[in-house]
Amino acid sequence: SNTSIASLVQSMKFPSIEQFGFSQSLVKMALQCDRQLLFNLNKFDKPGKEENFFYGNLCHEVLDMVYTDFTEPPTADQLESLYDSYIDRLDEDDQLVWCKEQKREYYKTITLVVMGRYFEYYKDDFKFEFEEVEGQFDVSWNDFRLIGKRDGLFRSNKRRLLFEHKTKSTIYEATIVQMLEFDFQNLYYIISNEIDTGTPVDGVLYNIIRKPQSKVGKNETLKAFAERLGQVIDKDPEHYFKRYEVEYTAEQKKEFELELFEKLTRIKQLIDGERKPLKNEGFCFAGYPCDYLKACSQGHMEGYTQRKHISPELA
Repeated sequence: SNTSIASLVQSMKFPSIEQFGFSQSLVKMALQCDRQLLFNLNKFDKPGKEENFFYGNLCHEVLDMVYTDFTEPPTADQLESLYDSYIDRLDEDDQLVWCKEQKREYYKTITLVVMGRYFEYYKDDFKFEFEEVEGQFDVSWNDFRLIGKRDGLFRSNKRRLLFEHKTKSTIYEATIVQMLEFDFQNLYYIISNEIDTGTPVDGVLYNIIRKPQSKVGKNETLKAFAERLGQVIDKDPEHYFKRYEVEYTAEQKKEFELELFEKLTRIKQLIDGERKPLKNEGFCFAGYPCDYLKACSQGHMEGYTQRKHISPELA
């Protein structure tokens, strides 16, 4: 087995980093495990992975469309129209082959119920002075190319704040603020904007939308389920919609830049072939099994699918 995994790793090459640059997702993946990055950049995926991110993608897309085009909370009909237009685009690109009709209707129901209430709950958001919504960036920094897409950046009370959206089933409220004090993604997005604009970003408004755990009852219609889910959210909206505002000092940002340079240098050495892609056994089961656990244990990629392009999250 050890021989076969060695052969498997040797048979794969890293694509040139100049092709696509360093996204925050790529950097975080590389820090977790060299081999995870190797398999992913060779376009291998674990089957059935699409659904893990589907609800989050739906919410992000709705947020993008509404914050871009609306000056007040959308009506239920407007929200449904936006949702349907996004699904049509996914269908045109054959990205929803895995999602059967019944599952589609379930996701549509929970997304419209949750997001309709979200925009009413945060109706003051429409007073924000947005500088960007889903803003793409591609900046040069110390001979490294930093790329990505920020959820949002806005001005409020003379401050510039990153607007970062997350969908989560579980929120660790006792420690989340501590984690956000040095959150990699937030600081990566902030630093990249400061490099690009020369203007400081004061902090982040970390916007969490909780994924409902309610399921459709055995003999329950989707309409009845939607009404029940809406009532549950209305009883405790603060449980489903949480925000944390965190400021970052110049000292914190400088420390992040110093560490980022070291991290990117190490990843470039890996991609350029100056060091071997090592496994990180501590990440094989970090809360849940790594997608590539089977590949590392068996030394082959049977059972995995291979994409035509590098994952959009990494490229």
